Amino acid sequence: MKTDNLLYQNSRFEVRGKDGDGLYLHEYRPHYVTVLAISDGNLVVVRQFRAPVEGDTFELPGGRTEGDETLEEAARRELREETGLIAGVLHPMGAVDSHACMLNRQVHFYFTDEILSSEAQDLDDDEDIDVLFVPLADAFEHIRRNEWKDTELLSALLLAKLHGHL
Repeated sequence: MKTDNLLYQNSRFEVRGKDGDGLYLHEYRPHYVTVLAISDGNLVVVRQFRAPVEGDTFELPGGRTEGDETLEEAARRELREETGLIAGVLHPMGAVDSHACMLNRQVHFYFTDEILSSEAQDLDDDEDIDVLFVPLADAFEHIRRNEWKDTELLSALLLAKLHGHL
């Protein structure tokens, strides 16, 4: 049996290591949400700098749950905070285990094409997010050219297609 060692711990997660298997992250709040939003026929995408890849990424709005909010409440909050968009109906599309080889995060996906209104972004202090409205055909071209590589964005587009939203 391999030894499981606690290497680091804070209020959000633990970093553990197993002999021969490398490191893994155990989050105390492992449920995240991602929203695939269509506004006026365009895909809503957020661009932000990510230190691990040393550059900008193109992602869908989303983040982790807070307090005792439901997954849908978290999805609405993240969409509003990151983009300023207020959604009507959100359609759940399922969940994926995000990088199960190294963390216990589960990402829950929602779709909306019902944007009721917009307001100013309400970003966290460590966030610097640009909101882009991209024609869907252009989004798929960015993916085909390997310019957009975010796994949640790709997973959400596949799920939206499989659920008949696209």
